[in-house]
Amino acid sequence: MSECIYLQKMNGIYFIPLFAVIVVGMLSKKVPSIAAKVGLAIGFTIIPIGYFVPMGSKLNDAGEKISIYLSGDIINGFHFLGISFAIIIVAMLIIGAIAPRKTAFIQEDVKAVDMTEWKHAKLTGGILVVLVAIIYGIFADFSALSKDHNNPEGRAKYEAAQEAAKIRKKAAEGKSSTIESTTEQSMDITVPKDTDAPSTPTVEAPTK
Repeated sequence: MSECIYLQKMNGIYFIPLFAVIVVGMLSKKVPSIAAKVGLAIGFTIIPIGYFVPMGSKLNDAGEKISIYLSGDIINGFHFLGISFAIIIVAMLIIGAIAPRKTAFIQEDVKAVDMTEWKHAKLTGGILVVLVAIIYGIFADFSALSKDHNNPEGRAKYEAAQEAAKIRKKAAEGKSSTIESTTEQSMDITVPKDTDAPSTPTVEAPTK
């Protein structure tokens, strides 16, 4: 699991800047090419800094001093990538507003490839989307949504403590119910009256 998370983090170093450039390029016709270069430079700088440059230190559960990082310790790792993505896009849009292209970009078809739409394209695309969603639904581990991936050890300890607390509570409830049952049984016991016990003789005072 930790190897998978590590690979996702490393992929974010190049994927987030590239995706930001692609999104701006698809949605804007006035942003110049220099904005894409600046966006890539920003992304390839701030994301590794968040991953690898220590921002301080703390003591772990064993009392050892360890470094803390912007991504994962100060900010959730996925939130950090989202913030980086937003910063890159905003920077590119600012450059586009300050120094826009003189002419809007227009995609020209040079007729190198036949771009006639296949008549079954939409139906086939819809079927593929549904199949992918079904496959993800079958094989996905939805329990991962409730886990703290930035601190799995701390999460495991927390869950163990919660489970121990539940066990103690059940044991206390069982003990309490046992005491109550014993008390009720003792209250139901009646002491029989001994009718054969000798009566106390009465002594008459002598008369004068």
